[in-house]
Amino acid sequence: MNKVISVDELVEMVKASKSSKQKKPVIVWFENVSGDILKYASFGEPYDLAVSLSEADDEIAFNRDAGSPLTDYDKCIDGDKVRNITDEERYAFIIPSCVKISGSGELITKVYLHSPIIPYIGEKGLNSIQFAEMVHDKLNLPVFLLFPLKWKEKMNADFSAFDEILCSDELENVKDRWLKRVAGKNENGYQIVDSFFLDFLKTAPNELLTREFDKGQDDVVYRRMRYEKWEELSKRLREELEIEIVPLSCGENSNKEMIQEKYNLLFTDGNLNFDALRELLEQIPKEVWEKWYNENHFELEINKVLNKESNRLDVIKSFLVSDSGSFPENATIELLKFHNLA
Repeated sequence: MNKVISVDELVEMVKASKSSKQKKPVIVWFENVSGDILKYASFGEPYDLAVSLSEADDEIAFNRDAGSPLTDYDKCIDGDKVRNITDEERYAFIIPSCVKISGSGELITKVYLHSPIIPYIGEKGLNSIQFAEMVHDKLNLPVFLLFPLKWKEKMNADFSAFDEILCSDELENVKDRWLKRVAGKNENGYQIVDSFFLDFLKTAPNELLTREFDKGQDDVVYRRMRYEKWEELSKRLREELEIEIVPLSCGENSNKEMIQEKYNLLFTDGNLNFDALRELLEQIPKEVWEKWYNENHFELEINKVLNKESNRLDVIKSFLVSDSGSFPENATIELLKFHNLA
């Protein structure tokens, strides 16, 4: 690989290929760019980038399946009989369902993407690499295969028919771009990552920002931080306030309009205003508050100093930094310390 590009450059390359010829199909290997992928997709993996590009453009097809439509299958129905698929059929080219063709037989699809969830490319019949080469040659379509670089040795495939490109950058560069982007607003006017988390991340160790800074550790996704998790936590913060916390202050005669009005008052310039939240929490009757606390105690157990008599704002802050099952405990503890809650 003698060419290194950014995620932005790759996206432009894919879009531009719709109206240009591609001499050879392309394999793009990804390393250290999950934060940049999040500009285009909800998760920072090559697979999610492929999904996002195809969903945004009807002329870009995404094939998530391994190999051809007959790879790894043994049987087919022939008339009224079930028979074995022959090797000739298994290795023949079949246009995949993701490729769109008009009623007059013209290709609607202008670009073919493939990216799997796991590094499996098929065994019985054409594998994903061989099939993509056929898509390129027989349909004359630009082809881009998107794979994590760490999968290259696991695939045991011949890539000689492909141009290979590395999509990568220095980790600090990706981090700086991500921090700048998530300090901006989403389509609803909220800061992408609320300052409650972002102020912490600007000073926190890199290992708490994303697992890419922590190469030597076990890569179990739910135990370790990812850029997208911080974006998810901000979304969760807003959802928990609107759906669970604000209604506690509205009483039995509450309605959607009342809840929405109180919820809107909690945010200043797209960020949670804790002075406004404190005022709202004081409106919750004691018995209602204690009932909520008891029902959510599991989420609060990591903060050993809390109880139902604790400062309500501290309790809610602790609740908002927790996400049992997917948010690592060490990140929660450091967040609590940053906000003087532990």
